[in-house]
Amino acid sequence: MVHTFMISHRILSPKVFNEIYKELEEITGVKPRKIKGIYVTEALKDKGFTHIILTNKKIDSKYKYNFMQITIIMNPLKLLEVSKLELLKEDQVEELNDRFYSEIIKIHHSLPRLEYWGANRIDYAININTPYVKEYIRLFQRGDKPKGFKDTKQLDGSLYLSNDSVTINFYDKENERLWNGFNKDGAKNLLRLEIQCKTSKTNTIKTKYDFDSKHLGNYLRANISRNQLQYYYDKVIGQGDYYTLSEAIRIVKESKYTLATKNKIITVLKDVSIHRSIWKAREKSQYNSSCFNRYLKQIRALGVNPVTIPNRWGIKTLKNIYSNV
Repeated sequence: MVHTFMISHRILSPKVFNEIYKELEEITGVKPRKIKGIYVTEALKDKGFTHIILTNKKIDSKYKYNFMQITIIMNPLKLLEVSKLELLKEDQVEELNDRFYSEIIKIHHSLPRLEYWGANRIDYAININTPYVKEYIRLFQRGDKPKGFKDTKQLDGSLYLSNDSVTINFYDKENERLWNGFNKDGAKNLLRLEIQCKTSKTNTIKTKYDFDSKHLGNYLRANISRNQLQYYYDKVIGQGDYYTLSEAIRIVKESKYTLATKNKIITVLKDVSIHRSIWKAREKSQYNSSCFNRYLKQIRALGVNPVTIPNRWGIKTLKNIYSNV
């Protein structure tokens, strides 16, 4: 359900700010590093507090006090002392709240329980076990790119798309751990789908679900995680099982579409195969975007994904991975 989140809490008193700073230094034995007007420590990362950031900045000379805030990038699985490969589930939230509070009051008695911290960013995720992780990632890389998203960080074993509010990251967990110099730790055959919701997206979620605040507790719901993952999966990967190009064409030819429609959607299938992605094929297509998208829908209506399996793989078909979740 959830992999990581960033939370913050406003500090109103300079006295409290100083007490938090001093207590962090005393607990960790290390002074927080000062970086461009903020203080950062990673000394409690073993507890799941990956980064603790203290901000103390002058915003406007007309205000007596600076803007003061504590921000935490949190790995909830570390705090719960469970496997690094797991994800936070809804039925673990209450235990997480209790453990967080028992640690945070060591830093300062005024800091609230986890559910009352502001949600700056939250990463929703799901793990899928399959022996075809590498094949699915390669097929995902040939999918669509939502308007406004960039694909500037494509790595082997991952699909990475981002804009100012969301990062879509579908990746081979084993490959990711090895890439970062970690032990595989049982990550073989593990495909992770992750949607990283940044500040503007958390604002949108607040509006959509009519939250009365941006408190983290509002965001730790399984239905919100599912909805975000499903929405962006559909935008990039979409419905339909994967087939070889020849098998996809056979299915189209045996459909009830008119001959003219069959020829058009077969052309789209071939274009996606040639250009190795849906969005590149759309850009090069003889059809305008509206027609191209209509033909994509007609392909998917047959239970076929417009992205096809290369013959050299020796695989005839792969189920749409999300249909089994």
